[in-house]
Amino acid sequence: MSTESSGRPGRAHLRPVAADDQDKVRLLHAEGLSRNKIAERLGRSPSTVSKLAQQLGLSFDRAATRAATRAAVVDAAARRAEVLGVAYLRLGETLSRMGSRRPLAHGENKDGEVVESPVSVLPARDVQSLATAADRLCSVIARLEGVEDGAAQLSAVDEWLRAMSGRSA
Repeated sequence: MSTESSGRPGRAHLRPVAADDQDKVRLLHAEGLSRNKIAERLGRSPSTVSKLAQQLGLSFDRAATRAATRAAVVDAAARRAEVLGVAYLRLGETLSRMGSRRPLAHGENKDGEVVESPVSVLPARDVQSLATAADRLCSVIARLEGVEDGAAQLSAVDEWLRAMSGRSA
């Protein structure tokens, strides 16, 4: 008879597997539950459920798990592409502000409201803030694009930045 230890405080330690555990695994398997769902319902580890299923001659169809994993990967890729698009858009806006021929400085009026004022040259604090924002956006873009650190791998982002800022290589 096998035993199991969860290794967690407050849980039963070395609880023997009873015959009714096998019956429950057989019943829940027939209902189409996954190994992990059965383990959760029985308060057993997934490996114990796998051992019981094997003893009973049962197997778990992994096609549903594979399909769910594929769907999650597709969803994550779509979300990553959406976030990447927003990051590129914000980076373009930031670079446009930095290179504007009619820059606007941001400040507060006497009522504490944020106001924009046309200036001939952006104040240093605004330039620093915009440069920091651009740097952070570039880091986000590089991570989302799967670009590793290094000059060679950043060439696509560099090319895009040059195009956005109007500079040539």
